[in-house]
Amino acid sequence: MTDICALCLGGSSEVPPFGTAHDAQDFVRPCTCSLVVHRRCLLDWFNSLPAARVSRASPADEDGLAIPADDGLAIPADNDGLANGAANAAFPDATDDTFRSISSAFGGINFSGSVRVNMGVAAPSVLEAPGFLSAPCPQCKQALYFRTRASAALGMVSLARAALTDTVQYSGALVALTGAASGVLAVGYAGLARAGASMLDALVPASLLGPLFLRRAPRARPFALSPPAWDNYKQHLIVLFPIVMYRARSASSVVRSDWRDSAACALSEFWVCNYLSSVGDHKLARAVWANMRAAFGAAAADRRNLARLCHPAALARALVANIDWWDPKVLVASMVPVRWAYQLFFRATFNRWYFDLAARARPRDIANTVSPRDLTALQDLSARRAALWAQMAKAHGPLGLWASVRAGGARAGFRSFSAWCGLAWRLVKTSFLLEARKFSACCRNDYSAAFFYSSSVITAVTTAVWPFLAADVGRVVVHLLARRFGGVPRDRLVLAANLLGMVAVALAKDVANCYLSAQKARQITDMAIVRPAAREPASESQAARPTFPGAYRE
Repeated sequence: MTDICALCLGGSSEVPPFGTAHDAQDFVRPCTCSLVVHRRCLLDWFNSLPAARVSRASPADEDGLAIPADDGLAIPADNDGLANGAANAAFPDATDDTFRSISSAFGGINFSGSVRVNMGVAAPSVLEAPGFLSAPCPQCKQALYFRTRASAALGMVSLARAALTDTVQYSGALVALTGAASGVLAVGYAGLARAGASMLDALVPASLLGPLFLRRAPRARPFALSPPAWDNYKQHLIVLFPIVMYRARSASSVVRSDWRDSAACALSEFWVCNYLSSVGDHKLARAVWANMRAAFGAAAADRRNLARLCHPAALARALVANIDWWDPKVLVASMVPVRWAYQLFFRATFNRWYFDLAARARPRDIANTVSPRDLTALQDLSARRAALWAQMAKAHGPLGLWASVRAGGARAGFRSFSAWCGLAWRLVKTSFLLEARKFSACCRNDYSAAFFYSSSVITAVTTAVWPFLAADVGRVVVHLLARRFGGVPRDRLVLAANLLGMVAVALAKDVANCYLSAQKARQITDMAIVRPAAREPASESQAARPTFPGAYRE
């Protein structure tokens, strides 16, 4: 019986399109069905398939299929295909599911992609590794398997083309992203520069901006070019001014429970203080350092001077001696010790008040911020102080003393007075220990956010408005300073008044936050507990009236 090709409908005497006489006689049966095709026609059909219908498999063992050694087509040559011979030995129970999952049987992984095979030679788009290519049979839709040969030259060319294409594509995407990022950074830099210039213009008079941002007078050097008058480094400080003001808003404390938090706070505090001192050319720090060297040098020469330095007041006077506090650079740098003093004042007053407020309304916040040992000590000291107050209330103080004198004489009165003094002393000692524990907790943690969670957007807006409000307050303060210091230039008085205005605005903000926190705590503690109304049998008059479901009463 003459074989007829199922693709070109030609026999052994009809040459396939663009083929040879040998191709007309080369018939294959690639599937278990009755499909008979020319090898040339089958390969032409396979090359015309879309990429979505061709998959790739890389089996670990290729000995299970009959693969000719002279071509890349993995098809048996006998009439029964994979049903007989070596194929039957490899697949004794070959079914449709078996052939559909043949790649899994070989342990391979299918990779979908654009695949073209031309007479056993792989095109550049083929992954150049030996393996199986599968496509559905044109007659029964089972999987037909082909094999390609690896080519080092084609693999190298494919790799080079893919690398070049990916480089160009990803480089374009990278250029686009960096361009967009550069634009955002440029706009952000311009915005920070504009905001910093406006904030400094509101705080510092125009006549003092030049001395603050001019370069220091260099040492005289012969045959040397004079540097420009404006210091470019200080001009960049204008851009950082809004960021420093934003960071300075948080009342940071170097002492923390965790050393990582302490290191981060110390680094942030150093950055803020170094910025403020840099604007003033570190003039205040140099003057304090010079006074310290002079004081300790005099103390080393004379013991009487050493005894004077043991007093904190004498040491402070020695460190700040001969400093011109009306110098604009010293005024700006003096914000560093003012900032430290205000932080200590905030921790000792406002934060201490927040601690007591949180202890009454939200004690869990305190328990989450202190160590278990400190929490136990605070609870014990609080209970002990409450017990002492109760005992003193029973003693009635001086009234109880006079009652004891009248009832039992002077000796009973003396014993009552001694007991009352003992209770008072224990109460003072316990209160002192308790306040010391609370102050330590307040120095380590900030309880101002226990009732109002800070928002970065609100903080940024209020930071930008802060200098302008301080300038408005400074217009009032400058008149008071002018009466006290009449010989000081007006522009320096304005600068000092604006700096004091910043402190006044910060103080007013903290007072307002205390009031709002008290209102919030009152809302939390004064909540009314409601219970559902008890169900009662409705009378005829009540049943006639419409009732509103879910009625509650206090």
